[in-house]
Amino acid sequence: MKKVLLFLNAMSGHAQGKNSLFDIVYNLGKYGYEVTPYIINHDYIVDTNNILKSEASRFDMIACYGGDGTLNRIINSVISLNIDLPIGYIPGGTTNDFASNIWQKNDIDYICECISHEHIINLDIGKMNDTTFNYVAAFGAFTQSSYDTNQELKNKLGYGAYKLSAIANLGESLNYKKHLKFIHDGVVEEGDYMYGSISNARSVGGMKLPFLQLSELDDGKFEVLLVKAPNKPMDIVELINGVASDNYNNDIITTFMTNEMQIISDENIDWTYDGEYGGSYKELSFRVLNNRVKLFVE
Repeated sequence: MKKVLLFLNAMSGHAQGKNSLFDIVYNLGKYGYEVTPYIINHDYIVDTNNILKSEASRFDMIACYGGDGTLNRIINSVISLNIDLPIGYIPGGTTNDFASNIWQKNDIDYICECISHEHIINLDIGKMNDTTFNYVAAFGAFTQSSYDTNQELKNKLGYGAYKLSAIANLGESLNYKKHLKFIHDGVVEEGDYMYGSISNARSVGGMKLPFLQLSELDDGKFEVLLVKAPNKPMDIVELINGVASDNYNNDIITTFMTNEMQIISDENIDWTYDGEYGGSYKELSFRVLNNRVKLFVE
């Protein structure tokens, strides 16, 4: 039997992690895996580093149950310790945004079966200054709700908690405007923007990205989406119509793919990565760490 080191975040989603432990152990066992579980707590950055440093050599793979933020921390630990084991992501968070890029269904039995097929890709990882992220770094409108929503509210309402937070901050988000300069591939783009995302994904926040037919999670490229700050009501209408119809060919939205980029702003701007608060910066450097982590996929 192959040996699995399982990290389980008991507070993910509706705080149902502990209730899912048996299902994970049972289903992985059914497909020939011997599971050693660790329940991780709020200090899990230290815990995962220590456990992986001392225990990883005894295992054939790592499994992770939790949200996108939990996966981010596991991958950060794997990268920092230069561990080469494949990772099986079993989503158990409130939104599981990244999971929709690799699994068709959020079902423990189904995902464990998929893991047993051992289809592995070498996942690209993003680097934002000295911080790594799995699938998205973003600024601007509505991004605050991804990391600023109360945990108790998320446990009770799930994804609805994010929607309530976004609605509560609707006016502030629509009025968000920051002057930024983007430098990539010999091109300089400058203007006032309300939103921007640098991702390695086919969808972010449930929204299909315009790169669906072009992007792969191991292609060495970021997918960049920039939304200019609206100057008149018709700009907002054009933006909403474009997103609703997946039509991104307009004057408000800019899209491109790149493997490296610099961003310069006139003031500190708050960023989020993989649903967590990522800090406030005037200047950022982004680059792709191509094929950096092994990940089980569909």
